[in-house]
This record gives sequence, structure tokens and C-alpha cells, in this order.
Amino acid sequence: MKTYGLTTQQADSNRRLGSNELTQRESESFLDMLKESLQDTWLKILMVALTLEVVFYAIGRIWPDLGSDDWFSAVAIFIVIVAVSIIGTYINYKQDRGAQALQREASQIMVKVYRDGKLVELSINDIVYGDCVYLQPGDKVPADGILLEGSLKVDQAALNGESKEAEKLVLGDKEIPGNDDLFTKYKCFRGSVVTSGSAVMQVTDVGDATILGTINVSLQEKDESKTPSEEKLDRLAKGIGIFGYCGGSAAAIINVVLGLINMSHYTVGSIAYLLLSSLILGVSIIVMAVPEGLPLMNTLVQGLNVGKMLKAHIYVKNPKAIETAGYLTHVFTDKTGTLTYGKMAVANLVTGDAIVHETLGTIAETLLEEIAIGGGVNNDATISGEGKAIGSNDTDRALLTFLAIDNQIPVDKGMVSTKEPFDSKVKYAAVTLQDGSRYLKGAPDIIMLGCTSYLDKDGEQQAMSEEALKKLKETWAEQTDRAMRVIAIVKEKDGEKTFVALVSIRDDVRKDVKGSIKKMHKAGVNVTMVTGDVLATARAIAKEAGLITKPTDVCITHEELAKMSDEELIKVLPDLKVVARAVPSDKERLVEVSKSIGEVVGMTGDGVNDAAALHKADVGFAMGSGTEVAKEAGDIIILNDSLTSIADAIMYGRTMSKSVKKFIIFQLTVNVSTVFTAVLGPILGWTEVFTIVQILWINMIMDTLAAIAFGQEPARDSYMNEKPVARTADILNPYLKSSILVGGVFITAICLGILKNIFGVYNLIGSTDMDVVRTFMFATFIMAIIWNSLNARTESMNLFEHITENHNFILVMVAVTAIQVIIIQVGGKVFGTTPLTVGNWATVVAIAALIIPIDLIRKAVVKQMGIKE
Repeated sequence: MKTYGLTTQQADSNRRLGSNELTQRESESFLDMLKESLQDTWLKILMVALTLEVVFYAIGRIWPDLGSDDWFSAVAIFIVIVAVSIIGTYINYKQDRGAQALQREASQIMVKVYRDGKLVELSINDIVYGDCVYLQPGDKVPADGILLEGSLKVDQAALNGESKEAEKLVLGDKEIPGNDDLFTKYKCFRGSVVTSGSAVMQVTDVGDATILGTINVSLQEKDESKTPSEEKLDRLAKGIGIFGYCGGSAAAIINVVLGLINMSHYTVGSIAYLLLSSLILGVSIIVMAVPEGLPLMNTLVQGLNVGKMLKAHIYVKNPKAIETAGYLTHVFTDKTGTLTYGKMAVANLVTGDAIVHETLGTIAETLLEEIAIGGGVNNDATISGEGKAIGSNDTDRALLTFLAIDNQIPVDKGMVSTKEPFDSKVKYAAVTLQDGSRYLKGAPDIIMLGCTSYLDKDGEQQAMSEEALKKLKETWAEQTDRAMRVIAIVKEKDGEKTFVALVSIRDDVRKDVKGSIKKMHKAGVNVTMVTGDVLATARAIAKEAGLITKPTDVCITHEELAKMSDEELIKVLPDLKVVARAVPSDKERLVEVSKSIGEVVGMTGDGVNDAAALHKADVGFAMGSGTEVAKEAGDIIILNDSLTSIADAIMYGRTMSKSVKKFIIFQLTVNVSTVFTAVLGPILGWTEVFTIVQILWINMIMDTLAAIAFGQEPARDSYMNEKPVARTADILNPYLKSSILVGGVFITAICLGILKNIFGVYNLIGSTDMDVVRTFMFATFIMAIIWNSLNARTESMNLFEHITENHNFILVMVAVTAIQVIIIQVGGKVFGTTPLTVGNWATVVAIAALIIPIDLIRKAVVKQMGIKE
């Protein structure tokens, strides 16, 4: 027997030529992630605000009349910065470590290797150049190499997307193929799975030099591009900055003008004092305009959704991808293992009377026995101890699974007298039984020749007329058009050939796929299948999956795609449903061209061939059963491999986007009213509408408590009835602007109106004591915020729509109301308030509640104008 392999000394020497361990991006420490989080635009804004607050406080210690004694605001902003950065970093760190654990588990593979003339088991990372690896069914190929002995059938769909098993033969004296030919018969590639045969493979490429390794290296570069959500929030930050600058400038100018009008004597000192105090007032308003709770809200919602999505079989590696998924406009999906189950299975049987049987209940038991012999006994696969069909090829495994495992039909291989293995020249395999009967299994066009009879569904033998043969051939053609692999079973006895059945085998479309694609189409998300399969197979699967629904839908091959310019591709993208015989570069190009025209792109896949495109897509969905490289490249791992979960991820993304918008309405309404009040207050004679402690309480409601309240909004199927928001669209759309402006103006008007005794409100209060009036105004302000939270959480006229599904919202708003009553009734010294009567509270609630009918009128108007959230 020939001796293969290296000696230990040779292996140690060859180790210098390269490791078989795939390069992994160096893990970021918690501290590194924390530093990176502080580069966020919103956190930078908050840090500037914090610096200004500290400066004002320091000035106040030196010049009390000029500075501020508001140390609460500085502490509040500091707490928000720390909370956002640490919570966000913790979520990212936890998800990153979880993904690494999945990778480590997937890479713990043992390999059978010849060393020192003996067959030993080594870790995949210990393989070196020149090693001789023994491969059997079920083994994963651990490196790229050539066969020295034997032959194999391998599943390399993970590399080239082709569902058909690839044949691997001994290289002999031929030249070693390059790494650019993934369809060669003479080279095995790392990541492929042996399905049948056994062979000795000599390793020619290890680690990063393998096909899988080169793709893996390309994924290590960190993507610094911003998500659509980040782009929108950055634009919002600029808009708020402009609003703050305008408000601050207006307040400063008004303060200067009023100061000059009221100044009795003009001196250099008094004017300098006025200018400096006006500047500080203006900057204070700019700080007030900053919605410091927004980054906290974003972080909390991401964290809450990570847990929810895990329960729905969706593992989020990159929390930012959650909201981005809600903006998806085009998803490119692999076929094998994503739209289909990823394994060959019997779809139906066709009896001699040309009847297609989806189940066995309509077939006579005697005929099933014949089929069991022709497809189960005449079969090289076997049943393992775990009850699975193993060995041989995918056709044999599918047949044996269907007969012996799924339908419990006895398969007795002891009755075989002689066996004829499958021969590609004659295209069939055969067994002869001890009673002399011979059963053939193979290509219908070959073994059906000469059949003089057939067995009908009742197991009765009938003469094979021309009409019967014609019907069989038509049915066979129909099955082939449905991307079926059709196998015929024929029985020979006493010189007569009898047709037994046709067996249709296919990697079947997942049951939930059609509904999921329909749901995504309704949501305005285009879906395109990109596969290594031939066009006929790909088109048939696409039709059954519900991808192809119109005559204008486009199906092309890699060759046709390669001939298209980017401009031509852009024209067909909206109708593109299938790209067949695709290579990895096709997927990357599709992602890049789609993103170039403003599409938000998702890529699904499970194989190495999907990894680069997964990495470049806005959201990469890796399948849970996929390769470790695909999981490394993806942002989200679909643990159950279901397209339904991808549709669910889009729904969760849209829910998060909606939650953020609701929070923005709530918080910016308060910010706008605060700025308006600060600008208009001095004109009306009020320099300090709220005390420092009251402002701290308002900020707490706006930030932390509101984030908790809006962060648990339920995911709703109705969001999938809406078209996706464009990448370039501003988060502050006309609907949000109208809501914020109307609410902000109303709250400002009622607060200043109360202070100025508009409509004789003092009579309603029953007092002219300014402490009571200010307390009444503060209570009305808070109650208006609470009532407005109902307006903000839904664009429906029914303010209580789905409210019971968000328990946190109810608890937070009830708690805020209760705390507000306690603050006013017993917190006078700290909050600068005085107790109100029951009548006062009833009036407060009634006045504040006016914001509801006012906003309902606004909703009716914007609806009439066709403006949506």
C-alpha cells in the first residue's frame, strides 16, 4: 500500500510556508469601543453643551450676576453622555463577543491527516502545505488541494452557489488549476463538504491563500461608512443646530435692545455687562435646543430590540443594522439554503398512468414495494445510527430518506444478488435480486427505452401504448420545467421491461418563502435571487417562490450581466428577479450599483461566495447554518435560515425607526416650546420662566423616562404595508415638523398666556399670587407634555391604538403624573412650587388637554394634504 503524508519534521518545516488559520480582525477592547463611540456626532454636541454649562457655572462662582448656579444641567448632560457611550459600547461589545463565540465553535474541526505514515486526527489549524488529508462523506475540506487517490462528490454551493454536487477527480499529470476556476473537477476547495466517495487530498494552499481565505481577508477591513439612520440623524443635528443658533441669536439681540431701551445711563461698563449677559443668554438657549435624550433613546431601543429579535431567531451582531433594515429597498438573496431547504428531497412520484402523487396514500402497497426495491435497495446510501441517510450522493440520500425514514417503508438490501454501481456512461445503477429480477434506476430517456408495460397507481400491470408513453413523457417534461431532477425506476424480468415510476427530486422551496416574499414586495422591498444554478432551474424556483409574477420580470445570466454597463443595469434593476450562473463578483457589483442610485441594500447568504457582498451591503443577513466566513461578514445572523425572519427583521427595523420618530416629536416639542419661551419671556417681562430644578425634572421626563416609554413600542405588521423611506429623506419630514411646531407653539402660548393673565386666567386659578400662578403654569406645562405623548405615539385619530401592548408607556406616563402631583404638593422648597387646590388641578388638566383636539385637527389637515409619518 502506498504511503502518504509528511513526517513531523517536514510538517514543522512547512509550517513556515503559512498557517491554515484564517486571519481574524483583531478584536477591539471595551476601552477601544468606548473611545470610538465618543466620535458620534450627537455625543460631540452634548460634550460641547457640557463644556458650556461648566464654563457658565465657573463664571457664576466669580461673577454671580453673569454666570449660572445651574450645576444640575451639567450633571444631567454628563450622565447622558456616560449612559449613552457605556450602554452602547456594552451592547456592541456583548454582540461582538457572542459572534466570536459562534465563530470559535464553528472552527473547532478535526481533520484526518497522514503524519509519519499513520492516519491521525489534527485540528484544522494545524494543517500545513503538503499535508495529505483523508476525506470521507460528511467531512469538510480543510484546505485547497488536489486528489492523489480516489474520487469525490462534494457540495460546494457555499463557494459557487451551485446546488448540484461537484465531481472531483485525481489530477494526474495535468496542471494544477488556478484559484479562479471554482467549477474545476481537479481541485478541492476549503469549505466544501464531501457528500460521497473517499479520497486522499494533498494540500496546495493553506489559510489566507485558499479561496475561502482570500475572501475572508477582504472582509477584515472595517466599514467606516454611515448607515442611513446615522446620515439622517446627522442632518437632524445640523438642523437643530441652526434652530438653536437662530433662537439664541434672537434672544441675545432682543435682550440687548430691551436692555439699551431700559438703561438710564450709558457707560462702558454697563454696556459691556449687557453684551456679555446677552451672549451668555444666547449660548444658554443654544444648549437648551439640544435634545440630549435622542442618542440615549437610540441606544436603549437598540438594546431592547436585540433581545426581542433573538427570541425571533434573529441574532444581531451589529445593533446599528436593526434600524437600517427598516430602510431596505432591495434585497439580493442566495437560493440554496435561503429560498430553498438546502438539501435534495423527493417532491413527488409519477406512476405509469402519468398521475403525479404528492403523497403515498394514493399508491397501492404492492407498487410501493416495487419502488422501495428500485429506489431504496438499489441505493448506495445507508442509514446512520442517528437515523439519517449518509454516504453515496444526494439523489440516493434523498430516495432513502423519503422511503425508509419519512415513510417507514422496509428496505431490505439482503435480497440483492449482484450490484452494478452507477456508471456515467450508461447513466444508471442496477441490482439483481436473488429471484432473478433486475431493477434499474437512472436517466428516464435511457432506461425507459424498450419498456413494454407499466404499473399503474393500483400496482396493476398495463401494456405500454404509444399514448401512455406520450403522457409519461409530457409529465416528465413538466417536472423538469419545475426544476426537478427526474429519476426513472424500471424492472426487468424474463426479458420484459416494466416501467415502475418516475421520482422527482429537488432542493425544495421553503414553505414560508412565498408568503415572506409577498410581504416584502408589499413593503416596497424588491427581491432578487442570485444563484450559481443554471437559468432554467433558477427561473423555475423563482416562479414557485413568488419572485416572478409579471411578464416584465427580468431573468439574466452572469454572461448577460457582464455585458451590461452600469447604466444598463440600473435600468433593469427594478424588474430584475434572477441572476443565474452568478459568480461572487456579480453580487458585489449588484450591491455597489444599487447603492450608487440611493438604494438601501440587503444581501442574504450562507456561503463563502456571499461573504464579500454581505460585507458591502447596508445590511448583511448571514444564515445560521452557513459558513463561519459568511457569519463574520454579516451584520445579522438568521438562526433558523428563514426568509420570514428577514422580513421580521425589516419589520423590527421599521418599528425602531417609528419609535425614534415618536420620541423626536415628543422631545423636540418640549425643546421648541422651551426655546420659544426663553426668547419671548424677556419681551413679556419674564427672565426665568422655570426654576433650575424644574428644568432638571423636565429634562428627565424628556430624556430617560421618554426613552423608556417609547422604546418598547410593539412591532406591527401594518408597518410592512408602507413603502420604505428613502436614504436621502430627512428624518424631520413634513409630518414631524407640523406636529412639533403645532405642539411647541401651543405649549408656549398657554404657558406665557397663564403668566400674562390672558383671558383672565387668574380668575380660574383663584389667585393673583405669582408663586401660585407660576406653579399653575409649571403644572400645565408638564400635563401638556403628558397629553402630547398620546399624540406623538400614533398618527391615528385613535390615540389609544395598541397602547396596551406597550406597558412601559402606560407605567411611565402614570408615574410622571403621580410624581408631578407630589412635586407640587409637597416639594415646594426644592422645586419652587406651592400646593394647588383640587379645583386648580382640574383646571390644569382641562387646559393642558386642549393639545389633544388641536393635534387631532392638525392630523386631519395633514392627512387631507396627503402627508404621512
